[in-house]
Amino acid sequence: MAINVFTDAFRKGQFDASTAGLPVNFVSDTLGFLLVNNGASAGGDATPDSVKRSFIFESSITDQIGAGGGYTTRGVIVSGITVSQTASVVTITTATNPTWPTSTITAYGGWLTKRTGSGAAASPLITYYTFGGTAIISSGGNFVVQIGSGGLVSVSGG
Repeated sequence: MAINVFTDAFRKGQFDASTAGLPVNFVSDTLGFLLVNNGASAGGDATPDSVKRSFIFESSITDQIGAGGGYTTRGVIVSGITVSQTASVVTITTATNPTWPTSTITAYGGWLTKRTGSGAAASPLITYYTFGGTAIISSGGNFVVQIGSGGLVSVSGG
């Protein structure tokens, strides 16, 4: 289940963060998905100020899954992004689910992020996914985050 934290800033698949100088274009930017343990947070409040449109960055995440067991710090790249709009609803979907092959991982949620060449301190968080309070566990198999029919992000304009 996705919890979108940037609903006020969407405009046809792109939200404006001009005050931070970091616009996110879901089609052309590189997006990542990283996993977190139970109780993970992003500096306390992951909801940006709707007036300032400030970002919380990947480096603020506490309790990211540690590297090892098939998991690499900062997670995986998400590919095959498409943007669609029906009336006032913009939906961002992916052709492939975030996957860690042959892994031993336990996670309770994850973050969709914009990957920048400047690393975690400059990579804004986009959406948090909770796995419903239940750990997803892989023991030597594929760890797959199933993105539902609602897509990575689905936002209704006002």
